[in-house]
Amino acid sequence: MPETPFFSIVIPTYNRAGQLLSAVQSVLAQSFSNLELLIIDDGSTDNTTQVMEAITDPRVRYHRQENSERSAARNRGMELSRGLYLCFLDSDDTLHPDYLQHLYHTAGREAFPVCVLGPQLHFIQDGKLLKQKAPFRRDMSTAEILAGKEVISVIQCIHRDIYTSFRFDERFSIWEDTHLFLRILIKYPYIPVPEAIAFVNMHSGSAVAGFFQRIRVSDCYRYTDAILDLLRYPPFGGPELKPLLQAYAYAKIQMIIYQALCNRQYAEAAELLNYSAQFGKDRIYTLKTRIKILLGSYFRIHINA
Repeated sequence: MPETPFFSIVIPTYNRAGQLLSAVQSVLAQSFSNLELLIIDDGSTDNTTQVMEAITDPRVRYHRQENSERSAARNRGMELSRGLYLCFLDSDDTLHPDYLQHLYHTAGREAFPVCVLGPQLHFIQDGKLLKQKAPFRRDMSTAEILAGKEVISVIQCIHRDIYTSFRFDERFSIWEDTHLFLRILIKYPYIPVPEAIAFVNMHSGSAVAGFFQRIRVSDCYRYTDAILDLLRYPPFGGPELKPLLQAYAYAKIQMIIYQALCNRQYAEAAELLNYSAQFGKDRIYTLKTRIKILLGSYFRIHINA
């Protein structure tokens, strides 16, 4: 392995031994081979250690720590990494074989800038493509991202000068990736690389699926706490971005209320509807939602939200 790898890929994992190997193999099969792969095991209790012991590629480093949540695991990966650019990958996702090659080509064409390189995402379920998400436009502002309620994945590639200064906020285990990414974009440029494709695998054991299968009001509070924490960082608390950030939070709560209604969790939907009033006021939406909650609670039926 070269003394200094060009790319460091960090995979945090917790009890995903059955999926981890596919993620690892997708990295080791990259057509661009000057890389290191760091597996940060966040205290798994399954056979993750045994899976990793069977991998002999010298580019792989396995680090096990006490369970500290994924923000801490990703930060540990940052600390251990040595590459000029760092990429994150979840342990149930995979990369196209030419993923790093396309990132390298784009970075080289730009003279290896201090920036974020943004790939294209393909969302996969049961082997089928559900949807594609192109990278942001190169000139897309933070205000446009917030106004568009864009979903931001942790799958990004960032220059070493960035990740030596920025960290995931370990208070948050929900929206922590977006929290970090928006802070970075305030200071550093973003370069889209649509040719680089990462595959996001949707399944019942994913963090997103678990969040929506059973809505917990406490999780929603943690979600909005992370969003509103950005107000502490200039310019998010300023007159341009503060209302957009609050509108973003309002839209996310509405999304969670919708899922609570689909789950027939009417008490949770009612509590979140009251909570949402501090972020935005849509009288027609509020009235319609209250009616759905009342009807659903009374008849115990599924209301099409």
